[in-house]
Amino acid sequence: KMSIAVSARALFRSPVPVAALFRSPARRVSTADTVTVTVAEAQSKTAAAMRKIGWDAEDAALQAEIMTAAELCGNNQGLVKMYNPSLMAPSPGAAKPTIERETPTSAVVNANQSPGMLAAVNAADLALQKLRSQDGPIAIVTAYNTSTSSGQLAFYCERMARQGALGIALAN
Repeated sequence: KMSIAVSARALFRSPVPVAALFRSPARRVSTADTVTVTVAEAQSKTAAAMRKIGWDAEDAALQAEIMTAAELCGNNQGLVKMYNPSLMAPSPGAAKPTIERETPTSAVVNANQSPGMLAAVNAADLALQKLRSQDGPIAIVTAYNTSTSSGQLAFYCERMARQGALGIALAN
């Protein structure tokens, strides 16, 4: 089996590969077994794998972006999840997250058994919308009923920060 490493050169100033993406649990991975790919290629291949196990193009690309970002930070919530892709397949009866109830400054998102990654992006984006649509300094959005973990929480805070907002992401 091969180990795939992502080269951070495309995003960071580091001259070395950042992290191993897929590893055989039976043995240590040597440098000779490591293949370096670009961040774009890692995202593209992961999105393609996600589509093959049942995700639509939008959800596959979004989950691939989140897992690749986690991998670049050395977070174990990254592409290691694709070592066994069936664990990332849609749950039976899963649907896109929906807003269950809301106020001008808050909302509750029912993930409808979609992955935590999709629910968390939905919640972060909705919080940004609410923050921009009112004069108050805060918006709070929560999500529940997910089928998997939300992955690296820093991804959602960074997503909000790129839009000029301070985000706090919590999970139990």
